[in-house]
Parts: sequence; structure tokens; C-alpha cells
Amino acid sequence: MTAYGAVARIFKPPINIFPKKAANGRFHLALKYTSAMMEKSTYMTHRWRAPIMSTAATNKAIVDQFFEALNAGDIAAVVNTYADDGYVQTMGGTLISGHTGKAQIATFAGGIFEVFPGGLKFTVHDMVAEGNKVAVEAESEGEHVSGQTYNNEYHFLFEFRNGKLIKLKEYMDTELVTDVLCGGQRPPFGT
Repeated sequence: MTAYGAVARIFKPPINIFPKKAANGRFHLALKYTSAMMEKSTYMTHRWRAPIMSTAATNKAIVDQFFEALNAGDIAAVVNTYADDGYVQTMGGTLISGHTGKAQIATFAGGIFEVFPGGLKFTVHDMVAEGNKVAVEAESEGEHVSGQTYNNEYHFLFEFRNGKLIKLKEYMDTELVTDVLCGGQRPPFGT
């Protein structure tokens, strides 16, 4: 037998791969090798670790939880998503447009549930994440206290730092906001 043949027989590919429970209760990945030069099989184990979520995947999970809390009317959970210096920026030129810091978000969110007593339900249609940003296409539906059905479409851009929301930019149909949420009122021209 040549030296190459002996090496090839010793390092045959694994014939079985299976989880093996260790004495400490953790699972290891066991690879069963058979050696032509040995009478018994040998095992190599590799400690299995739970996969680590990427930053983008973690942030997407936080966004999912954010919308679940919003749909449940859990204002405390919504506010807790934000970093201390976090804010929401509602785009456009409506009465509700502008910059709202974390301290005012509870009041702002509470106001939404006052004008939508049955709640405002958000449906996420698409979500894309890269690094510390998550982009979301969504729509909302609810019955306004005026009796009008409010069904708006949104683009949200979430930006995170260390698992906390630092900026949420909200784009939507501002004419619908003016007609339903603001009762047709507009801010004074030029403001």
C-alpha cells in the first residue's frame, strides 16, 4: 500500500453526522469516521452554538415587535423601543407633521388611540434591512371618531443604535391625513 492510500483510508469522509448530547446537557455535532487502519470507529465532536442573529435581522425583529405593540395599543412598549434621544419625524406639511421626541411620543401615541377607539391596525407588506436601518412598506386601517374609515399607506424608515430606535421617519398620504385626522385643516401657509 502506498503512503497516499494509507492516508486516504485514515481520512475517509464522515459516514454519519448526528447530534450527541454531552454530560452538561449541551448538544455537540458528532462526526463518525471509520478508519481502515483501526478496528473501531472514531468520533470527532464540534460544539454546536445557536446561530447569532445579524444586526439587520435583530432590527427587523424589533420592528415586528414595534408593530405588534402598536396594534395591541401597548403605548409603553412602543415608547420603550426608543433610545432616550430617539424621535419620530412625520414627513409632510400637515398639522401632525414634524419632529416628536421620546418624551412626547407617549402623548402622541395616546392621541392616536383617542381618535381611533377601536384601534388603528397596521399591516406590514414588506420589510428590508441593512445594517442599522430597516425600511417598511405598510398600511393602516381603522375607524376614526368622525365615522370615516382611515386607510393609509406608509413608508417607514427605522434607524437603530444598540438595539434602540433613534429615528423613525414616517411617509404617508398627507392629503388623507389632512382630510380625516385633521378635519380638513391645514397649517398656515409658509409654516
